[in-house]
Amino acid sequence: MRRKSDNALLGQDIVTFAGYTTTPTVDELSVSSAQAVANNQVVVKFSENLAANTIDSDDFLISGQTVNAALIPYNGAYDEVLLTLTGSLVAGQYYTLVVDDTYNGLEAYSGNSLGSSNTTTFVGFGTYANTSNLALNSALANSATEIQLTFSEAPLASTISPVNFEIKPNLTITNVAVVDKVVTLTTALQTEETLYTVIAKADKIKDKNESLISANNTTTFNAYQEVDPVIASVTPSQIINNPQQTILIAGSNFESGSKVYINTLELSATVESNQISAIVPVDTLAGAYDLILERPNGEQIDLQNALVIENPVQNIAVLSSESYASPQLVPNDGETKTTLWVRISDPEGVSDIDQIYLDLRPINGSPAMTMVAGSIVDTKRWYSLEITVPNTVQTSAVPIALQVTAQNKAGDKAFGTVQLTVNNDITTSIPPNVEQAYSTPSVLKPGSDEDVYFYAYVTDGDGANTLNTVVINLGPIGGAPMLMESVTASSGTGNLTSIN
Repeated sequence: MRRKSDNALLGQDIVTFAGYTTTPTVDELSVSSAQAVANNQVVVKFSENLAANTIDSDDFLISGQTVNAALIPYNGAYDEVLLTLTGSLVAGQYYTLVVDDTYNGLEAYSGNSLGSSNTTTFVGFGTYANTSNLALNSALANSATEIQLTFSEAPLASTISPVNFEIKPNLTITNVAVVDKVVTLTTALQTEETLYTVIAKADKIKDKNESLISANNTTTFNAYQEVDPVIASVTPSQIINNPQQTILIAGSNFESGSKVYINTLELSATVESNQISAIVPVDTLAGAYDLILERPNGEQIDLQNALVIENPVQNIAVLSSESYASPQLVPNDGETKTTLWVRISDPEGVSDIDQIYLDLRPINGSPAMTMVAGSIVDTKRWYSLEITVPNTVQTSAVPIALQVTAQNKAGDKAFGTVQLTVNNDITTSIPPNVEQAYSTPSVLKPGSDEDVYFYAYVTDGDGANTLNTVVINLGPIGGAPMLMESVTASSGTGNLTSIN
């Protein structure tokens, strides 16, 4: 129970509301209203019947008054308490009533304890209650120095000023702005993890008819809690360095004033809450770059190997779109093996390729692991590397991009990526099977220039869409291994492939 001060200010009226990220509490005893029925008596109405043996005069605090006695029931109603005061109420004066259960443990008959809605206001005997519909509906901490108040209707702008609001525990209000029903308070720096109460002073704030605000003029809110920015993706993730390129960084909670770097190079950037547009200058050196988001407070968020920059014309190229891991899903158990397959092209011929190596640092491996040369298909060579993923690597549904560096004998380099997903939800892959293979025509005279079509029907228990490549070796008839093309999927598990 949060203790209310005994010396509450006169002329204020209080009610509560749920602040930023706060979930309303249910099944709590609360104060519904208070009304002066004589110049020294006040009836307080609760949300449900009270346990009579938990009522004590000291549970009730009224600004400028001392409660002498508390009687229940009042007129036979066990949800109402009659308070008798030692002094007299001033007609027309607003009073603040706070119910504090720290003395005798005030409870409902049901056993529910008193919640945060323990404050209300009333006017002195002999006056009518305010009939204005203006009420303070909600409050939200937009930042550590800004509170957004929402009223039931637009208040009278001339009554909106810093001195006509109060925030407890003490939080200085330095400025206000009003737009229709929304009032924005600029404050001193809030204290994290603090529940604040904001009061629109009942004898100051008016509606457009110049009637004072209703009793619903107080609410609570939680101090602003910073939410860390999250980078979800960089698009495109692979670019050339001529001309200049624009990349889009998608995510959430981006802050105005943040800076964007690739390695140590700062980019010109436009920052919005869920997207950042950044320009990569022309002739930026080719390579794999970490993307670094620097927050206004200096904290940095690093996304490794987020952007690959290539030269527009290269003698050697990493074909990232054709490279893959098999299996693609790998557990982080340090035992299950997966093979990384990378395809390299070189206009000078595959004999011009010098070395291919992988950066395994994103999975806590070596920065430069040499890949093994494999078969040549369509004048492009496959390279492979068998790895395991240690248990120090976190699982994620987002694939990890590993940087590939290819170098030819002239020293030219190309960069690309191959991806794998570290995930404990692994199922065993079923190897594909060549069910049928044939050619049309099946008989051909030596030296004939007639076109020959080769067909293969391949099935995969994992589904036809998991088939990656089908290669036919034409070496026995003077050819080379050739990549076959998918013709049609005749079932959920099979593909018909062909080559001419």
